[in-house]
Amino acid sequence: MDSILTAYKENWQDILEKFIGMMTIMASSEQLNINTAEEAMKLAMADIKIFMLSLSGTLLSSDLIKSKQDVICPCCKNKIKSTKRDSKINILTILGNMKIKRDLYSCRNCGISVGKNDTLLEIFHDHRVTKGLAELVAHSGQLFGSFEEAGAAIEKYLGLKISVPQYKTITEEIGKMVFENDKKKAEEIYKNIDDLKNNAQTNYSENESAKTMYVLADGSMINTREKNKEAKSLWREIKLGLIFNAKTIQAGVLPMLSEKEYVSYLGNVETFKKMLVSTALKHNFNSRTKVIALADGAPYLWTMFEELFPGCIEILDFYHFSENVNKYATFLYPNDEVSKKRWINEIIELSLKNKSEDILAKIKRDSPQSKPKDVVNLYDYVEKNKLRITYGEFKEKGYIIGSGAIEGGNKCVIQKRLKQSGMHWSPQGAQYVATLRTKYKSNLWSDVIHIIENEYMSA
Repeated sequence: MDSILTAYKENWQDILEKFIGMMTIMASSEQLNINTAEEAMKLAMADIKIFMLSLSGTLLSSDLIKSKQDVICPCCKNKIKSTKRDSKINILTILGNMKIKRDLYSCRNCGISVGKNDTLLEIFHDHRVTKGLAELVAHSGQLFGSFEEAGAAIEKYLGLKISVPQYKTITEEIGKMVFENDKKKAEEIYKNIDDLKNNAQTNYSENESAKTMYVLADGSMINTREKNKEAKSLWREIKLGLIFNAKTIQAGVLPMLSEKEYVSYLGNVETFKKMLVSTALKHNFNSRTKVIALADGAPYLWTMFEELFPGCIEILDFYHFSENVNKYATFLYPNDEVSKKRWINEIIELSLKNKSEDILAKIKRDSPQSKPKDVVNLYDYVEKNKLRITYGEFKEKGYIIGSGAIEGGNKCVIQKRLKQSGMHWSPQGAQYVATLRTKYKSNLWSDVIHIIENEYMSA
């Protein structure tokens, strides 16, 4: 240890003397200012990084880190003997490459090589990166528009070169573990859903907003590498749910949510509903909670809401309703803008007065005997949703009537990362990145860090 310290003290002094010398020279030539000082600091920090990586590698290679235990092959579980002393390994850290020496043990039966102190050093994974760098890769991998952009950003800011395939692999591996962990918990919770709903303890006060929960859901199509019968790319729906309590809504022109949680699933509604209700339970949902379910009108969503949250208040997204009214009015009055606007306003006004039956009567009265197939059947649409469009009543009670939060979620959580031009995803890869996106956008990145700390590096 003393010999290591003696050798590196001289290097450290050289770095300081070099920095002070640069600052002195610039000062004497009247070139010293904030910007030139910054350049000098950058050069010094580069030297310090190299110094610390070298020192750390030396210390980790020394007798400070040693194990008295036998080395066991992770494949056949047999004891294996050393075949190469002082074998070098490069570990990529947030500061750069760190070189470590340790004895290498190779299993002749399995062809697997294991370092003597790899377990103590926490060198577990084939990627040979630290936990901190793995977390940074996963974070930037879901944050930027592509793995290429993420890699370019890390190279720009940290000087680290990570290949796109490695970036993709690490990000998706971590996303997979987070997703499978959440899915497993959701399936376990769903087995006992009735008991949990009835026995859940809440921290709610007695005010109305504290006992009201919003549940929103929608779907977004992404392009996959799967092929249809015509050998064309298959577009698949990734479902997105959003849960928040009414008490978290901040006052303002547009409602802002101080606490919310997204959940995503690319697949059938059976799994999605399990993940959605388990998320609701995390936010203190129980049988006494008033649930307001908002959606754009997809029948499977209403069926799901009614199953998970019996007696919930269902609201058809006001803007989706208005859009269909507008389209139908365009059909009725293709060349009469004044009459079109008047008709739209009358329908909307009736919905704000809770007069669904009057809306149906007006549509029936004003509609022709037949219409093109591409025109929405507004009568059937209103008939199926007449209890969901009493917007006056909903507004009077202070309920949100627009699903803008989930529409915005689709754009910022899913589409911003998964629906860029030219992207084709494997269904698994899309799911894993979407899972990381939901954690990030729900301010739950600590869940990802927990997986990396406890599971990923030892997988």
